[in-house]
Amino acid sequence: MNSRDLVQRFSVALNELFHRDGELFDLGTHGINEQTLTFRLGLYLASQFPGHNVDCEYNRLWDGKKHCQRFGISWMKPDVVVHIRQSDEANLLCIEAKKSKDWKDLEALPDDVGQKLKALTHPEEAYHYALGLAWRIAPSGDPNDHDAVWFVSGEPVLTTRLRDFEDQLHSKLEEMEVFR
Repeated sequence: MNSRDLVQRFSVALNELFHRDGELFDLGTHGINEQTLTFRLGLYLASQFPGHNVDCEYNRLWDGKKHCQRFGISWMKPDVVVHIRQSDEANLLCIEAKKSKDWKDLEALPDDVGQKLKALTHPEEAYHYALGLAWRIAPSGDPNDHDAVWFVSGEPVLTTRLRDFEDQLHSKLEEMEVFR
């Protein structure tokens, strides 16, 4: 898989979420629970990545729990991962999502979100996810209202909206030679 293919497949799944389930973002006072949204996204990702597993709240590292001493995390369960279970060779994407009411300032990621994505994408850790996404969920069915902070090699490398991000993200992944 190359960076353009990964970004395109993710974009298709994301567009499907907003098209089919857009009303979920503004149901009730603060919208629906983030786990409902990440589960729905996971369903659409599964159709785009048929050779991979797409899991929500996946907390396993081989036969143990996901953890990271470097960042002081005793256990973690990413909201959505695109990977192959029991392998670290094809870990493509990990997603952490927080509703905007729990993530006020885009410049200051919630500690649990930033630390997890740093650990999951860091080249010296056991997980080796190629790309991480911190998704700031807006109470709106318009993807232009949703913020994304993209992680590569343990660092946030790009901030975009979830509309028209594809070229910018692909260029960044190419520049960083994420898929050689």
